[in-house]
Amino acid sequence: PALERRGVSTRAPWRMMAGMIVAAAAFVVAGLLDLRVNSGQRVNILWQLPQLFLITVAEILVSVTGLEYSYEKAPEAMRASVSALYLLTTAVGDLMGGFLFVAAGHLGVSRPAVLFLCAVLVLLTAI
Repeated sequence: PALERRGVSTRAPWRMMAGMIVAAAAFVVAGLLDLRVNSGQRVNILWQLPQLFLITVAEILVSVTGLEYSYEKAPEAMRASVSALYLLTTAVGDLMGGFLFVAAGHLGVSRPAVLFLCAVLVLLTAI
């Protein structure tokens, strides 16, 4: 309500887009941290907290909102099926991400490069 009073849209598609932008930021933070680790610098484990916070916020904005949106828009008799299909797309996306990391590893692509690629792909998906 506070954001809507200021003219900021809080409809589901906008929340999901904001979540994807936050997810891209989490990938960038993870990539930057990985660059430091790969350069041989010692890194405190607490440096993982910013990326964990960002990916948690992104997960809430994208997954919870998407599931709620698909449930609300589905016909009442199909709500369970539509929710299941939404979760199936999440599972397929997770599998594709796993394949991307494995393929990149076999091709010798560095982990930070893959994380930065993921950030770009998430941003492209958001727009």
